[in-house]
Amino acid sequence: MLAYAISCTILGPCVTTVEAAFRISHAAMWPLFAAGSVGYLAGVPMAGWMARRWGLRATLIAALILMGAGMLLVAGSRVWALCVAGYGAAGVGGGWMEPAIVAAVQGLFPERRRGALNLTQVGFGLGAVIGPYLANRILGAHANWRWLFVISGAAFLALPPFFPRGEIPEGRHESEAKGEPRMRAHANPALYLMFLALLFYVGGELAINSWSSAFFELTRHVSKAAASLAPLSLWAGILIGRAAMWFVSDRVRSRRLLLVCAVLGVSCSAAALWTTRIALAYGLLGIAGLGLGPMWPTIVDHSSDRLRTFSPRVLSWVIWGGGFGALSQAALGPVAQKWSLQAAMGGAVALLVGMAACLVVDKIVETRQRA
Repeated sequence: MLAYAISCTILGPCVTTVEAAFRISHAAMWPLFAAGSVGYLAGVPMAGWMARRWGLRATLIAALILMGAGMLLVAGSRVWALCVAGYGAAGVGGGWMEPAIVAAVQGLFPERRRGALNLTQVGFGLGAVIGPYLANRILGAHANWRWLFVISGAAFLALPPFFPRGEIPEGRHESEAKGEPRMRAHANPALYLMFLALLFYVGGELAINSWSSAFFELTRHVSKAAASLAPLSLWAGILIGRAAMWFVSDRVRSRRLLLVCAVLGVSCSAAALWTTRIALAYGLLGIAGLGLGPMWPTIVDHSSDRLRTFSPRVLSWVIWGGGFGALSQAALGPVAQKWSLQAAMGGAVALLVGMAACLVVDKIVETRQRA
């Protein structure tokens, strides 16, 4: 997850550099952002089938190899189409990996699954801090941006030899173990609400990550290296939030945790884009990250309870929502080109508001189901 986060966060600080290297505009960046998202969307539904046929361990190793090859193709390509293809291949690998990791953690640690999921996301948060930091150092030293993708690809390909041998078990939900009847997932409104909640969450988070550097560079007139501190601040907060949730998440009801974190993330991210004081803006992004950090693992774990299953084939449909949300990175490029970067970042905050709305509606639906 650490290596995966680096691959997801190094493109944002490189937006203006990549545009200059290939002589393209903001709007023309959409194929690259879209390739990663479309690849992820293609990979997620395949993950359940692969895990059932080959097992979770083989699925994870195949994902790492494909992501590594894709990032190295981005690093070495001199043609825009090959750069897009490489990022798309890495996206497919990410789609294979995330459902398999969720199923593996829930199978290995059923008694503390929410805390364990938050711990894996601590790895993601750490990588998401390392990614912008590497970008800051490499771009600040005026080195070639392609080194960022070389480092990312090499990290993926170095991991498979260290994986432990032996198959990873697939877990069973408490209701399944007791033989309790459960509503079919497709007939449960929670499936669609959690799909949308993850869509809006990932859309808002990645949009802020990908476009905040360009936003502060071009609208607040800070240097390229200083602008890369915007996503770093966000991900530092996310990392701290997820680390804290590793200790306390299993002691707090998931519903209450989700609603409190959503309010904190929405309010502080909006305030960060409104203020003109750079230090305050970066501090507010860090606080927004504290709220947004626990959202992904908690939404996925909450989905397991609402749908009463740990099956990767079912949960992959919820996780699929995150893939659609990642398309926001591409969609906001034309918005920034036609209107402004302020409008694009406002759209990112609006996506987070949509996430909060889905969580409120799910609470209403659950109350009616119990009644």
